[in-house]
Order: sequence, then C-alpha cells, then structure tokens
Amino acid sequence: MIPEEVFHYTKNCNAIEILSEKQIRLGQFKDTNDPRESRKWAILYEYLGIPPSTNQAIRSFDENTKRLNDEINKIRLREWKVLCVSMNHPQLKKYDNPFYLGNCRPNMWAHYGENHEGVCLKLNGKILDQRIKELKRKKECNVFSGKVKYNDFALQKPIAFRTSFEQLSQDLNQEIRNHLKTNYKEYFLLKAKDWITEYEFRWMVFCTEDASEYISIEGAIEGVVIGMNYPREDISLIRKLCRELGIEPTGMNWQQGIPYPNATL
Repeated sequence: MIPEEVFHYTKNCNAIEILSEKQIRLGQFKDTNDPRESRKWAILYEYLGIPPSTNQAIRSFDENTKRLNDEINKIRLREWKVLCVSMNHPQLKKYDNPFYLGNCRPNMWAHYGENHEGVCLKLNGKILDQRIKELKRKKECNVFSGKVKYNDFALQKPIAFRTSFEQLSQDLNQEIRNHLKTNYKEYFLLKAKDWITEYEFRWMVFCTEDASEYISIEGAIEGVVIGMNYPREDISLIRKLCRELGIEPTGMNWQQGIPYPNATL
C-alpha cells in the first residue's frame, strides 16, 4: 500500500537542486549510507551437479566463483536505484503526538537534514508512485516498492544463489538479475533494527543503465520545511523556488523541545 504522504530529509544544497530542477533522484545502492547495502557482499551459492575434481578444474571453479561474485555485486549496487522516504508514524491518527509526524523527527533532522541546516520535503506518495511507474514505459525498467522491515535476525540469514557447476563458466547475468528481482525484499527492504525510527518507505527501480534515475516532483510536492539552523541568506532563494512550484515554505520551530513544522518564514 502506497502511503498518502511521504517525507524526504536532505541537505540544503540538495534541496535547492531538487527544487530548481523540479525533479528528485533515485540513486544507486552503492551511494546509500547503510553498509549492508552499499558494500560488496560475499554471496552464498548452492551448486548443483558434479563438483570439479582436477586441480585445473578447481582453479577454474575458484576464478569463475570470484567473477560471479563480482557480477552480482556490480548489478546489485549499480543497476538497482532507490528513493528513500520517511512515513508518518503508523499510529499518528490514534494519538495526538507531534513526534509522529514524518517531518518532526529530531534524529532525522540531525542525520539527514544537515544537523538542522537542511530541508524536509513533503511529497504526495500516490502521485510519486505514478511518476516512478512511468519509467517502466519509458525505459523498460522494473519498479518495486514497499515498507522497510527491521529485523536483526532475518538479515543474518544468507540468501543463496543457485546454479550448477557446469553453468558457472557461462554468462549468468540474466540469472543474477532474475535472482535479485525474485528476492528483492530480502536484498532491499530489510534493515537492522537500529534504523526502525525512520519508518522508511522505498521505491526501487531496476534498469541495466549504470546511472541514477530522475522523476518530476511537479504536482507531487506539497510542502517544504526548513531546519531551525537553515542559512538565512538562502531563505529568499528557497521561497522563490517553492513559489514556482505553487507552495509556501515553512520553518521548523522547537518550543521546549516540541516540534512545530509550520512556522512562518
């Protein structure tokens, strides 16, 4: 289920680029900040058939295994792109708690919002979903989405790639791509419990191009909140960029530590 509204915390310079270009980036997984996702993996394999017996065959097997491992990591880190956003707390409607709002998270402002000097964008999740799905028609991409699950034990279970000893010497890139698409939830929607307060939702796009993807935010952006330490010299610029998109930016105000995201600039 696609959330009605989602939030994207970012640095000031990135926010100005997003608003100026009127588009947001789906970046490659190699550029994410979770080492489980951005670093290379030692992939577990399940082999079928008769194992190699001669020394030459064993050496060839080792070389092909390394090549296969490199290819899996290359495809996972470069051909898969992601847009990470935060959702409102699932119990927002039940409890009157300002910290349950997606743009009122102190740790997110500190971590992604440039220590309160950055920006939080509020976007319409339904419209964003439609824009991302248009990539399927334009570029023959596969689009996936979902809420991130946080489970320390589940992410310690290896995901096996199954092939035969005979196939190992062949080009297995298509099999690798199919394996990642089949197991995308285990690869891309599973994180350590330490991240749980982000309430993250993701769109993932698989496309063989080794480059980021961009989608328009026109009609999808519904609000812009600047951090409490936002540079005053940039306020007039961000106000101008927001008005070009038909919205009025507001400021994040903290009163006795309680967040109020609708302060007039």
